[in-house]
This record gives sequence, structure tokens and C-alpha cells, in this order.
Amino acid sequence: MEASTEAVREFYELFPYPSGAPTLRIGFDIRYLMSLVRMERPTDRPIRILDAGCSRGVGALACATLQPDVQVLGVDINRIALEEAQQEATRRGLNNVEFAEVDLSTLAGLDVPEGGFDVIMSSGVLHHLLDPAEGLRLLKGALAPHGVLALMVYSKSGRREILEISQAIDALVNKNQALPAQLADAREVVRVVSQKPNAPSAWKDAYRVDDVEFVDRYLHIQECVYDVPGLFKLIAQGGLSFLRWMDPPAWQAKSADLDSDLLQKARALSPMKSARLVDNLRLGPRIMEVYLCQPENRARPMPIPEGLAHAVFAVHPEVRFHTVQRNIWCATRIEVMSIERRNDEVTPVPPGPLTAIALVLRDQNEPFQGQSLISAMVEEGHSPESVTKAILHAIDQEWVYCPHAVDLVY
Repeated sequence: MEASTEAVREFYELFPYPSGAPTLRIGFDIRYLMSLVRMERPTDRPIRILDAGCSRGVGALACATLQPDVQVLGVDINRIALEEAQQEATRRGLNNVEFAEVDLSTLAGLDVPEGGFDVIMSSGVLHHLLDPAEGLRLLKGALAPHGVLALMVYSKSGRREILEISQAIDALVNKNQALPAQLADAREVVRVVSQKPNAPSAWKDAYRVDDVEFVDRYLHIQECVYDVPGLFKLIAQGGLSFLRWMDPPAWQAKSADLDSDLLQKARALSPMKSARLVDNLRLGPRIMEVYLCQPENRARPMPIPEGLAHAVFAVHPEVRFHTVQRNIWCATRIEVMSIERRNDEVTPVPPGPLTAIALVLRDQNEPFQGQSLISAMVEEGHSPESVTKAILHAIDQEWVYCPHAVDLVY
């Protein structure tokens, strides 16, 4: 193990990251991820996931809990975190998740299954390697031909205020001390600055976070940050192809940001140029999350209007449905229907076909054919044209997705 890697391990073994209970990451659902690409997985083996840099296993444990038929392997160099993750898996009675010590800068110790992993998740890890591009190239070699790699790295613009605080701490704290002593001194610096009347909000936020988050943000010994061109360069160096952003609308200019003429020009840009514009305007997410695939694979096209009846859909697992209802005499009245996508704000659904389709999806936990949805809505009095428009809206807004035939379970 390289000296820099050993130093990062010691850093995280002192303060295993993240703190808190297991949580779901964006894109946790494996069948949804695999639906994004044209190539289907083989049917003669279980679905296999690699969480590359799992730390305390918060993502791997949540993923395994909700998908008991998926085999999850979480790997990291942090031995303390891995032991804690395994203990939590045992406590939960999970038999579909394992943890192993693996150095992502070499993949030494990783047992890659024949044919590769169906999905690889690497969230907030590669940017801590000495050579992130080499780490991505190694993960490419472990990814199945049909596989999807979910990657998160730090955004330069999103990290700007954190880097400013970190640089101020570097100037005022003796970095030759042991990490706990650095933490104590850095905490004092932040306390003093944050309590000034004109203190920036970022300093007040730094004062409030726990020690684990504080160390990871402001005292890290090795990390890279990326702008949009830098991210696409990393992807190319890793030998993978950009599939899409995890949350495409977050990387598109909106009417609230630009007037109609400029907005039209912005929406005609390529994914990279559009995202670069949003990033330069500081309107994008604070981190960069993308889906990648092998060069021989590519994005799967969405159904066209003429094909909706024969398409098979499933409700997107990251959509939450909110209803406000009133129970009146022998009847129930739905007064407000709202949708929450991922971590977005709750958005009201307009009355009419969109509310009707949302109510159907709210209670649907199995795949279904488009024709059954069309027939049900037409019977309720909605015109075929309005139904088609509503279904296309549901697809575009990712209320639903189209699983591959191999993943259909009725």
C-alpha cells in the first residue's frame, strides 16, 4: 500500500465516515439503473453490486435491505469501518451483503466475479485517491459489459466555501499535530469566526457539524475537486462513457434563471456544455453525480407515443407520493396530489389526467403494461390524447421507468 493511501486509511480509521444510520443513495435501485442501458444482464446468475469505498457500509446496508435478491459487496481500506459494517449486517440478519478490505488504487484483494459486476457504486471516494483516473480505469475492468457505474465526486464550485474555510484553517492550525489536536484547534478557529456578527453562513454551518463531518470537510489530507470539463476528462481517462447525470433536471437551466431567448439557447446545448453553463452560473448541485457505462454499451431509448400500449413500466423507487384527502359521507375526496422526486421539493400535480395517473402509480408496486393504464384512464373519461400526454410526462419526469424483460417479476 502506498504511503499516501496508508495515510488516508489512518485518517478515516480515526474518524470513520459518515456518521449516522444507514441511508439510501440516489440510484440505489439496481433494476432501475440497469434499465438505463440497452444491454441486458444474463439470467443465469444473481445480480451483483460492488460498493467501491463503502466505509461504514451505510449505502451498502440500505441497498441490501431493500433488495434481498441482490448480492452486495462493500469494499474499503478502513478496517474499523468494515468491522462495524459487518456487525451491523449481522445485527440486521442480512445474508446478501459482505464486506472486504480492498485498496481502490490497485484493487488488490478484490475478487471480481466472472463477467464482472452488474453495478458499481463509488460515492465520494475516487477523489481521495492519489490518481483518480487510474482508480476509475480499474473499476472499468471490474464492470460487466452491460453494467452501470454510479459515480460521485466533489464539485469545484460546490466545494468552494469548504475549501476557503479549509485553507483558512491550514494557515492558522499546526498541521504537524496529531489529527485530534488539529481538530480541537480548528474547532476553536471556526468557533471564533462563526460568532462574529458578519460571519458568512458557511462558517456557521461548519460550527454546527459533528466531528466526523468536520474532519472530512476541513482537515482532509488528500482530495481532488472537479469542474464539468474536468469530470468529463476523468471519465474519458477512465475509459468509460457518460450515460447521464443522476438528476438531469438539476443540470439544466431553468426559466427562473434565464429569459426565454437565453433559455432556448441553453437547452440546445450538449449535456456537457449545458452542465458547464449551470455550473458556471453556480446553479447546479454541490456535488457531481453521474451514471457511466462501457463504451460498447449506450443509453436505452425511451418509449415513443405509438409504443406506450405495449411498453412495460414500473414505478420509480425514488418517487414519493403525497395526498391530502378528505373523507366525506360514503366517499373519499382527493384534494391535493403531490410528487416528491429524490430530494426535490414536493410539487403539486395539476388536476386532471396527471392527478389520475399519479393516483394509480401511488398504489402500484409491481410492473404493469401500458395498455392497462391507458384503458383504466380512458374508462374514467380521459381522452386518449390526454392519457398519452400524461404518460409521456410521467416518463419524462421519471415517475416511472421501463425495466428490462429479464427483470420483470409479477
